[in-house]
This record gives sequence, structure tokens and C-alpha cells, in this order.
Amino acid sequence: MASTDITDSVEILLGNVIELRGAADTAQLPVVRGVAENVALNEDFDLDAVSDIKMAVDEVAAQLISRAVLGGVLTCRYWLMSGELRVSMSVQTPDGTLPDQRSFGWFVLSALTDRISARAGDADGRHNQVYIDFVKRKGSHVT
Repeated sequence: MASTDITDSVEILLGNVIELRGAADTAQLPVVRGVAENVALNEDFDLDAVSDIKMAVDEVAAQLISRAVLGGVLTCRYWLMSGELRVSMSVQTPDGTLPDQRSFGWFVLSALTDRISARAGDADGRHNQVYIDFVKRKGSHVT
């Protein structure tokens, strides 16, 4: 695959941050989910929380991929911090439009996570970057 293949871009930064960058393509969803699952399992999240994390990562990535510019790059960062996993995902979009926070998908994301937000802005000189960030704490899961 091209150099933007997400499987070629796994980096461990500062010991507690994992960053992936790859094509904003639904074909990359299994890799994004798999990394999230492995990070959560390695940090001793219970199986229910791991499932919530995988579903949330999948939904966030799908929402961002659907907004990405042609040939865009999906960036995923996973931070491990004292009993919680923080995830930040982003893509460059044509117009910086945020997801509809009244949609069913956003409702599901709100239920799966302990905190979620979306924002738009410039990052590293890239215009119309859209970010979705969420936090999942150990021991919290959808019932």
C-alpha cells in the first residue's frame, strides 16, 4: 500500500501516547479498532470498557472519514493517563463542518464514552481540520 497506510505509521511517543496516521479510508477501520483494543487490554480495562472503546473508535473514525478531503489522512492519538484512555482523532475536511451533535451516532458516542467533544481549526498549518476527542475511564461502560 501507499506510505499513508496506517499499519506503516504506528509510533509510540513519550512512552504513553500512541499515534497512527493513515489514509482516511474505511478499509483502515479494523486497524484503528485493533490498536484501540490492544491499548485498552494492555492497560487492564475490563472487557465491557474495551468493547465500548472499540465501538466509539469505530464510530468516530467513520464520521471523520465520511468528511475527509479526497486523499486525506486520518490521525489517531491514544493517551494513557491514570486510569483513563484519551483518544483524539482528526481529518482535514473541505469546509471544517463538525458532526451533528444531535444525531443518533453522536448520542451513541455520548453513551459509550465518559466525555466527548468535537472541534474544528488549524493544526500544523492544515486548514479545516476536524477533531473528535473522547475519554473512557476504567470501570465505566454502557449497561
